[in-house]
Amino acid sequence: MQRAVSPADSRPCLDHEVEWQFVVDDPAEAERVLRREAAADGLSLEALGEQRLVDRYLDTDGWAFHRAGFALRLRQGTGPALAELKALTGGDDAPEEHAPLRRREISERLSAAYPLAPLAGLRAGSGPVSRRVRDVAGNATPRPLFTLRTVRRRFALRSACATLAEVAIDDTSILHAGGEAAAGLRRLEVEVGSASTAEQVAPFARRLRENAGLRPAEGSKFEAGLTAVGLHPETAPDLGPTDYDHASSLSEVARAALRRQLAACLAEEPGTRLGDDIEALHRMRVASRRMRAVTRSFAEALTPELLALREEWRWIADALGEVRDLDVQIEALGEADAALAPLREQLQAARSDARVELLAALNSPRYEALTEGMAQALRGPAPSEGAGAQPARLAVPRLLRRARKRLRRTVRHLDGDAPAREYHRARIRAKRVRYATECVANLYGEPARELIAALKHVQDVLGRSQDASIAIARLQGIACADRDTPPGTLFAMGRLAEREARVLATRDEAFRVAWARFRKCWKRFDRALGDAACSGESR
Repeated sequence: MQRAVSPADSRPCLDHEVEWQFVVDDPAEAERVLRREAAADGLSLEALGEQRLVDRYLDTDGWAFHRAGFALRLRQGTGPALAELKALTGGDDAPEEHAPLRRREISERLSAAYPLAPLAGLRAGSGPVSRRVRDVAGNATPRPLFTLRTVRRRFALRSACATLAEVAIDDTSILHAGGEAAAGLRRLEVEVGSASTAEQVAPFARRLRENAGLRPAEGSKFEAGLTAVGLHPETAPDLGPTDYDHASSLSEVARAALRRQLAACLAEEPGTRLGDDIEALHRMRVASRRMRAVTRSFAEALTPELLALREEWRWIADALGEVRDLDVQIEALGEADAALAPLREQLQAARSDARVELLAALNSPRYEALTEGMAQALRGPAPSEGAGAQPARLAVPRLLRRARKRLRRTVRHLDGDAPAREYHRARIRAKRVRYATECVANLYGEPARELIAALKHVQDVLGRSQDASIAIARLQGIACADRDTPPGTLFAMGRLAEREARVLATRDEAFRVAWARFRKCWKRFDRALGDAACSGESR
């Protein structure tokens, strides 16, 4: 439905759409049903008039908005165009029977200076939709997917003293991007403004379904439009096989792992660009770091083209890491302590600056060359000779034992007096062992899964201490550099620093426990490595 937007052209409406949707065959009969069921519930319908709406849905050639979890819509009716990003789903959980669909919706009224060219207005806008469109699309230009032309009859569903919902009966034509008719769509929508109002309207919506026999709509209008014009959003690119078995060569195993991580990186890129879900950025960063780790651990089995890209993944991982570190620190502050508001604002400003740098990197020819070069190198066949052609079961034990030896050598230097960089180095080497083990976990079963869990515990302990060291350094830097920080904020920052210092004080004991678990799991895994290698040699 048309959401309420402030008269100010670029003022945002970040809200959730809460509505029931039903399929109708005859709009006139639907109105009669509405009035009958409203009266049965002691409610009334007030006619609000008719609207004629033109909705254009857009996306990039690579379906960036769809992959970010949103549909991009430009709506024209009376007055300036409205740009909207509508979430494709309402969340992870399916709604209960009779419950309304609740989806996130971000709206922006575009400048009246672009009445006939709303896409140009979107590019020139300064509101939340315009900004997100530029961030997600990058160098790509959104293209029309299809158009909906709707005649909407609007009603207010009222109780004795208040308006409970807006009801609309839509008669919609779905058109191809070129204007050719594709299909028709008729729906009845009941939209409420809050969860409390939804509880009041729910009995009415139930009557429409059970008494009047209206069928709940399956899927959104966006999904119906895609089906009608025969469009199928792009899924993960085909990079080649991502599985392996006991007969796979070392190169096949390594390339399968790299394909999985490149696909994960590309899948998380739109959400990272959107910037609303910090976990999308985290997952993209992890995928980029895993590619570096796999390339390092299996270097002897990979082509020069793949090896040459390893340091490029360090570059993009560092750009992602700048934002991720700030996300962690902002999240650690929480929202409860008002005294930390100035610090929160500083960190948010630093995050905004880091995002500018990250988006510049993602929009650069260098990043495009990296992803395209990696994809091209992975689509080719695995080497049929050399170190990479040897069976993985025979080569993997040597590689993993070598990585574990490096980790153990680093851990020997850890004690209460070791500098933070030594703990950080141990964390990096623990990650390398873990990521390399994950690449071949299917070959070794439960011992590999146990080792991976133990290594994750080691990483978590060392990672938390690294976060604490970074937080303390940042707090000290702010306290020394900003003479205008309010005393209350300085006091709260001091409490934060004490909390992080306690993490560092308990680090060595926590690490000792995690390391003992790793050593125990490694012994079992090492036996599995030997058993598998002997089995491979006997065959």
